[in-house]
Amino acid sequence: MTALRQEALQLVNAIPEPGLEPLVQYIRNYQKQYLDEQTEPIRSQITGFTDDELKEFVYGDGMIDPKKEAAFMALEAWRKRNKANIPADFDAERELMEALDEKYGPVD
Repeated sequence: MTALRQEALQLVNAIPEPGLEPLVQYIRNYQKQYLDEQTEPIRSQITGFTDDELKEFVYGDGMIDPKKEAAFMALEAWRKRNKANIPADFDAERELMEALDEKYGPVD
């Protein structure tokens, strides 16, 4: 653990429980902004959603839903980690339809 990270943890641990909520919200916003700067512009080709559509879903009426945000961040991190393992011609919708057909039979 770096000295800076250790100092940050000590500072956070010194904050009383009621004061943590604004700090956690700030960190989430900072993390979201940082991750947005790191994402590739081709995300919409992979997910089918533009950045604005994803932000609208996650943030909705301007309020951040922490569960949605955490889920999308986890999915995005997974996608980045496994980018080399996903073939360029991968069609998620086709794979889903094949899996549904295999499990439930053809749907007319």
